[in-house]
Amino acid sequence: MSADKVSVNIPITNTITYTVTSYQVDSSITVTLNQMATVHVLFYTDSNVTYSRTVNLTGADYDAWGVDDTYIYTYVANNIMAIFNSGNDPTAPTA
Repeated sequence: MSADKVSVNIPITNTITYTVTSYQVDSSITVTLNQMATVHVLFYTDSNVTYSRTVNLTGADYDAWGVDDTYIYTYVANNIMAIFNSGNDPTAPTA
């Protein structure tokens, strides 16, 4: 048996579709000395975490957040598609 690579006649594309039914802003927010907050957003399909993203709040967003955590929820809600589509590969967090 040969281990040679065989060409296909047409390209094969595999697309993964996620149906997100809810999201959660993880309560573990990391704040650094250079005025940046790292926020983890978990995306759910029903009750299963299917996708996660990290968002960095800096500059005006960091200042606007202050101590009002509702700002983070509003920020995530207003930028949900950009956050979801950021990065290359969706990955579920490891528990």
